[in-house]
Amino acid sequence: MAARTSAPQATNTATARLTGGVLALARRHWPGIALILLLTAAVAGPRWWLLSTSPPEGQRIQVAPWAASDMGYDLALFSPYIRDAFDGDTTLHAAFNLGDRDLSTPPGSLWLAAIGAVGRITGDPFSGLALVTTLTAAAALLLLYVLALALTGSRLAAAAALPLAALFVGVIVQAGGILPLRHVHVLRAVLSADGGRELHAWFRFLPPSVPLPVFLACALAVPRAAETGRPAWMIAATLALALLIYTYLFYWSAMAVALLLWCAWLWYRRDFTMLRRVLIIGVAASLVASPEIAGRVKDAFTLPADAAHRFGRGARGIDTGQLSGVLQRFAISVPFLWALLRGPERNRLYALLLVVPLGLDLTTGLVPQPEHYVTQVWHVFALPALIAGSAELWSMAPGMWRRPAAVAIGALAAAGVVYVAAMQVHATKHTQAQYSMPADDAAAFDWMDAHLHGDDVVVSPSVNTNMLLVALTPASRYIDDGFFSRLSDDEIIDRFLRAQAAFGYSADDVFARLDPANGYPTSDQGIAGADLERHFEESSAYFLFNWEITHPDLIADRLPAWRQRYASLLAQRDVLSAHNAGYLFCGHRERFWAAAAPTPGTYVRLSFRQGDAAIYQIVDASAQGAQEFEGCR
Repeated sequence: MAARTSAPQATNTATARLTGGVLALARRHWPGIALILLLTAAVAGPRWWLLSTSPPEGQRIQVAPWAASDMGYDLALFSPYIRDAFDGDTTLHAAFNLGDRDLSTPPGSLWLAAIGAVGRITGDPFSGLALVTTLTAAAALLLLYVLALALTGSRLAAAAALPLAALFVGVIVQAGGILPLRHVHVLRAVLSADGGRELHAWFRFLPPSVPLPVFLACALAVPRAAETGRPAWMIAATLALALLIYTYLFYWSAMAVALLLWCAWLWYRRDFTMLRRVLIIGVAASLVASPEIAGRVKDAFTLPADAAHRFGRGARGIDTGQLSGVLQRFAISVPFLWALLRGPERNRLYALLLVVPLGLDLTTGLVPQPEHYVTQVWHVFALPALIAGSAELWSMAPGMWRRPAAVAIGALAAAGVVYVAAMQVHATKHTQAQYSMPADDAAAFDWMDAHLHGDDVVVSPSVNTNMLLVALTPASRYIDDGFFSRLSDDEIIDRFLRAQAAFGYSADDVFARLDPANGYPTSDQGIAGADLERHFEESSAYFLFNWEITHPDLIADRLPAWRQRYASLLAQRDVLSAHNAGYLFCGHRERFWAAAAPTPGTYVRLSFRQGDAAIYQIVDASAQGAQEFEGCR
């Protein structure tokens, strides 16, 4: 009988021990746990607010095809991979672009597919994004706390590191460095937590909201595995590094360079035991992440020249124009780098993680858009070095300075909590109606979501509408976003001009939107919320050609030939038939410019109408109910 009751008794004892351990852990670390929950709510809360509210006019949409400086880009799910995964159309083969000619798979496609898959469970891709990024925010703050605890040995210091890190990142990203703070308008915006409709950088998707916890796991596990060689740490370091490779190109490439330099240092020091462990981790992680690496290598050698230019891959060299921003950040780092010369070997790795992104930012041609090493990578990679360096500086400080320093750090940490919360509230208030759509347009998108499929191609002359199409519906778009396409510039502009001709826009209206002088649509914070959509329509060249806009002469030189091409298209019949087209969409954006004379020969049949929104199916002229399209009326 005793044998029969021993198992339940053992289970009860184990449960009691586990419960007691959890309660003891909570009692010891309650300040850190409280801050983790509070900062998670501050960072992730706006996504849930956008899911659950709508302004008085219109219906809230959880995707805004605008740019990061206007907050909306970070909410945008206009990557076709998220919607494809939500619709169940994504496979491992497709996720790494092993055969698709037209689409370029962005780094981090595994996460895009995961968010779409989670959306299938939660009911829509937007709640999938909110759930995934909420979990990654909590994981990032938890790992930051654990890392800071390991580096400082103090629970209060680890708790203070959370808001201090968030405050540091928020100020650096808002101001764009240190020197800009000398300008009154920049300093005033930072002090008032007015990011110009921009939420905290950790809110951005994909980077750094998703890669942040993965990187912190690497920063914690890789040095510990190299130092101890324990199998558990070796496995954790390998998996964390592999997941980092799957997550974001700029993070893992900077990490790879830092690890290689660390290996060179270990070889110089003849510490072959640690060197062997680091090499084992790197090789094993590369094998686990080989599909992602293969995809990036494939793009490097097969990406057409036009697409490479659009993605921002320039000629190999050094970009001295980035030197000022690099030097500002290096100046911040000097005291911490000096302190990191002391202490354990892991400090050398943290010093390299702080410096390497700055060096890579000065390169061109190695990766596309290398400025991301400063704008997206450095302020995350700097965190372990700043924490470890601060711990070393604290150990060197005279005893008489420690109490006032601790009070000052605590006060600054409290200010950091208030600052982050205020910044999020301030930015959220600015969403208002510009992140909604009229009820008629919303009903039209709901109809397309319910009735169209992936092989149904919808034509709209609006760049905003085209980005919404791939987020809100399973349908395909006639006009490609240049960043996601491997098509040639000639085909991209041909599709764009044919759509404009089909809707009857004048050449002046069309080419005003293609004027490269409009530059980046993200660069002007002075645009009123009510004018954002039109402003981004007027920056059509950016969405079609993306980073080519950094060389406006490449676009301006082709405008005369495109004008001639457009004049010939206006005289063609059935102008859309050169590419697959199935439906025409008319909404409020399609009426921003007057449609004088749509090209003849496009026959349609009304599929849906509510108020000013209409969807027309393209049909043969002999089909029952067919009428020649006369524009959005």
